[in-house]
Amino acid sequence: MLRNTVNAVRTVRNAHVSMLPGISGTYAYSLFQVSLKENVLPQTVAQLDSISKLVSTNPSVASALNDPSLSLTDRKSLVDSFKPTHNNNVFLANFFTALAENNRLSYIPQINTDLMKLNDQYKGVVSVTLTTAKPLADHNSSSNKIGERLSTSIKKSSLLANDQSIKMNYKVDPELLGGMVLEIGDKTIDLSVKSKIQELNNSLKSDL
Repeated sequence: MLRNTVNAVRTVRNAHVSMLPGISGTYAYSLFQVSLKENVLPQTVAQLDSISKLVSTNPSVASALNDPSLSLTDRKSLVDSFKPTHNNNVFLANFFTALAENNRLSYIPQINTDLMKLNDQYKGVVSVTLTTAKPLADHNSSSNKIGERLSTSIKKSSLLANDQSIKMNYKVDPELLGGMVLEIGDKTIDLSVKSKIQELNNSLKSDL
């Protein structure tokens, strides 16, 4: 009875997880489904993220992953080197073998990003990204008043369902010149100086 209830809940929650576009999205969705079914989703997400960071910080590994001429034997040897990081997670090991056989190892960083997005969807977490022209003071601490106010406002708005939470991300883009761009899930609110200047330029062109 308990098992049936858990499976029913999973089915309902999983219905809200949609496949992401592209090759990486397809692979990430496949890994998500298998990991969820086998009750190893949290481990898989954490382990793939660790391996992705290893790739990003190791130029020689990154270069090998992006070498299309690398033989299948060498690709499998590279995959074997990941074993200590994923603690012999058989599902992740099989996944890497499939990537090696299909010469898709270069997609690991993007697959990692997509898997995190799918995991957030499953957990009811909405990603909120705040982009500003200059870094916000101490955006990683509780002193970030702008982030706190935005987070509070979004939680109270109709943009989120009652069972959803948010994950704040911060980016810096000097080309914005000022103001901010707020991305909430698939919605974008552009309040940057750059966008205002573009609107003004477009208005002037239409009047000429």
